Amino acid sequence: MALVTSNGSTNIVGKIGEVVYVPYKGGTYVRKAPTTRKGARTPAMLLNQQRFACMHRFCAQFKHTLIPQIWNDAATTNSGYNLFMKANSPAFAKDGSIAEPLLLKFSVGALLLPKEMSAQRTAPESNTIQVSWAKEDHIRGFRLLDELMVISSDGVKFSLLTSTGLLRKDLQGTFELPLLAAQPGYLYLFFRSEDRREFSASRGFKI
Repeated sequence: MALVTSNGSTNIVGKIGEVVYVPYKGGTYVRKAPTTRKGARTPAMLLNQQRFACMHRFCAQFKHTLIPQIWNDAATTNSGYNLFMKANSPAFAKDGSIAEPLLLKFSVGALLLPKEMSAQRTAPESNTIQVSWAKEDHIRGFRLLDELMVISSDGVKFSLLTSTGLLRKDLQGTFELPLLAAQPGYLYLFFRSEDRREFSASRGFKI
């Protein structure tokens, strides 16, 4: 702060440009005007923080499941957690809600997921799911023993990761949806190798 001296009878008070003139004890002092950091606490920034917090809560709920192992194994430069969050970011709306449940990704890896795959309820409101996939002649040997895994969701909450009991060689079969308090509307399928060390990408289905 600096003192302004003047021979005139009029004192300058207020903000001019980037400085503020303040009367104090018979004199006028000048000081730098307070500034607001660009973008700080703007509505857009707050909304982005809210979205990030929602994504963090989504990812954190799987901390004690098989999912961290899957993504840690797939990570090269970033952590598995960051890779998992980045892969699921497109599913979230600006306010942090899950806007596109079918875009959620629970698994990634080198195992192949059949291109032609279907999953549907055996009857309306039934928790029994009929699933099938096309035979792929280039997949042979121990790869036929890959195990089909499932997660179910009502669009907000998610079940435990569960084995369907079906193997790749089966090509079709039925299984019971993992339990949820609400009726599941989505499920996510992927394959896990017999030694439980390799995985395929996951695919979502609306049921």
